[in-house]
Amino acid sequence: MSVFDDHSDNQTPAQLFQSQIRVKNTSTPSVDNTSKVKEDIDQFRYRDSTDERTDEEILVKRLKRRIDWHIVPALFLLFCVNFLDRVNIGQAKLEGLLTDIHINDYQFEICLTVFYVSYIASEIPLNMLTKKIGPQWTIPLMAVSWSIVCTLTGIIQNYAGLIAVRWFLGLTEGGMFHGMLIILIAWYPRKNQAIRITIIYLGSQLAGAFGGIFSYVLALMRGVGGLEGWRWIYIIEGLLSFIVAMGSFFFIQDFPDKSKLLNEDEKATWYRYIETQQGMRFDESIPFTWSQATSAFTDYKMYMFCVINFANGTLLYVLSTWIPTIISELGNFDIAESHLLTAPIYIFGMIAAFLAALWSDRKAERGYLCVSGLSISAIGFILIMAIPPNKAVGARFFSLFLMIAGSNICAAGLLSWYGATFGPSYRRAIATAFIIMCGNSGGLASSFIYPESTAPRFLPGHAYCLAFCIIGASISFILRYLLKRENDRRDTL
Repeated sequence: MSVFDDHSDNQTPAQLFQSQIRVKNTSTPSVDNTSKVKEDIDQFRYRDSTDERTDEEILVKRLKRRIDWHIVPALFLLFCVNFLDRVNIGQAKLEGLLTDIHINDYQFEICLTVFYVSYIASEIPLNMLTKKIGPQWTIPLMAVSWSIVCTLTGIIQNYAGLIAVRWFLGLTEGGMFHGMLIILIAWYPRKNQAIRITIIYLGSQLAGAFGGIFSYVLALMRGVGGLEGWRWIYIIEGLLSFIVAMGSFFFIQDFPDKSKLLNEDEKATWYRYIETQQGMRFDESIPFTWSQATSAFTDYKMYMFCVINFANGTLLYVLSTWIPTIISELGNFDIAESHLLTAPIYIFGMIAAFLAALWSDRKAERGYLCVSGLSISAIGFILIMAIPPNKAVGARFFSLFLMIAGSNICAAGLLSWYGATFGPSYRRAIATAFIIMCGNSGGLASSFIYPESTAPRFLPGHAYCLAFCIIGASISFILRYLLKRENDRRDTL
C-alpha cells in the first residue's frame, strides 16, 4: 500500500497530522523524536479544538460592543428628553403657570390626568405598530411629534389650551418606552438585558436630577420677548427634544434580522449567542397569531406584574411630579433651592439602580430587587410621615433619598423581569405593553393625592404611596416564589 493510500478522508485532523509525520520519519524514531511528535500532535489538537471557539467569543464581544454603542446611548438620550418634556410641568407650576393662565389647583390636577388617559390609550396600538413596521420609524416619529407639542405648550393662553397640549403629549409619547424595551429585548439575551434597560431608564432619572436646575436657569429668561419664564422652559426644552428626535432617525436600529448594523455572517453569530444564552431559538421572526394575544391575557403572571408595576409607577410619577413641591415644604425652601436639592436625590437613586442592575445580571435575580426596592421606599415614606414639619429637616430630606433609590432598585429588576417572562415576541409585546400601561395608570391617581390643602406634611399622599409599596413588595415576593416553583417543576421533567 502506498504511503498516500491511508484513507485520510476518514481521519481526524490529529490522525492526518500524525500520518504525515510518519511519512517524514520512515526510520524508527528515537525517544526524542517520539516526544516531539507527541508534542506537535498535542499542539495541533489544541489549535484545532479551541481556536475556532475563541475566535467566535472574540467576535461576540466585538459585536456586543458595536451594538451597545449604536443602541444604548441613542435610547438613553431620547428617553432623557422624553421624560424631561413629560414632567417639566412641575417646574412650570413653581414658575407661575397656574396664575398666568388663570387656573386653580383642581384644574391643574385635571390637566395632569388628561396626559395619562391619552398616554395609556395609545400604548398598545403604538406598540403593535412598532412590531409591525419596525422601531426605526415609529420611535423617531413619536419623538418628533411630542417635541413639537412640548414647544407649542409655551404659547398656550388658557385652561383649554393646557388640556389640549397635555392630551396630545400623552398621545404621542404612549408607545415610547415600550418601543425601547422591544428593541433591547430583541437585540440582547436575558442575562444582558437588566443593566442595559436600567441605563436607558436612568435617562429619566438624569432628567429628574438636573431637569429642575435646567428649568430654573431657563426661567431666568422671564421677560425676554415679553414671555413668562415657564414659557421659555417649554420652548427651549421642546426645541432641544426636536433636535434629538431628528438625530434619532440616524441612530435608532430596526430588529436584528432587518438591521444593517450587522452583515449576514455577523447576524448568524449573534443569533447563536442569543440562543445559547437563553436556551431557546431566536423568536423575533415568529409571526403574529391570535392565540398569542389570548394566552397573554389568560396568564395570571401578567396581572401580578401589573399590580407591581402600578405600585412602582405610582412612586415614579408621584415623586417626579411632586418632589420639588415636597422639598419646598420641608424647610420653607425657595424655588431655586427646591430645584437644586432634587439633584443629589436623583444622583443617589441612579447609583443605586446601576449597582442593582449589575447584581441582577450577575445573579440572574430580578424578584428580590422588587421586594427590597419597594421595602426601602416604604421606609422612606414611614420616616417622612413620622417626623413633624420643621423638625429634623435633614432626616425628612434623607427620606426622599430612600423613596427614589427604592423605586429605582425595583425598576432595575422589574423592567427586565417581565420582559424575560413572556414569549414568543408578539405575546411578549402584548403582555409587556399591558403591564407598562398599568404602570402608567399610577400617574392617574398621583395627580390628585398631593393637594396643596394637605401641605406641608402631605399625609394622605404619603400614606397612599406607602400602601402600594407594601402591596407591590408582597406581590413581588409571591410571584417570585410561584415562578421559582414552576421553573423547578420544569427542571425535573
